[in-house]
Amino acid sequence: VLVIFTRSSAYGGSILYEGNATVDEGEPFTISCFLTLFDPVQWEKDGKVIVSEPGPTSAYTFHEESVDGKVMASLVVKKASPQHSGSYRCNTLSTESHQIYVISAASELTPNRDFNEYKV
Repeated sequence: VLVIFTRSSAYGGSILYEGNATVDEGEPFTISCFLTLFDPVQWEKDGKVIVSEPGPTSAYTFHEESVDGKVMASLVVKKASPQHSGSYRCNTLSTESHQIYVISAASELTPNRDFNEYKV
């Protein structure tokens, strides 16, 4: 399991990301970021704001809690799909992001060799 930490600053504070860099298709993943109390939390994927639909079928769920005078914001995906691969940010004012790549089940099964028979 590889956990990536990156730092950024918005409003003079420091943002720390935490989460896996890769995840297998169908598996859950969580990306967390730690911000100052003054940094607004707004999750984006590839530069587009993520909107969470209410209910159990939502692709994304968000959590926020106060930890040691900072805000820990988490984005949770219960079942990763290739469309979840990308660059995530928890604060639109920050230039730093957390990159995640979803490994497709189909790509794991694709052979690297050509098994066709050839006549000589």
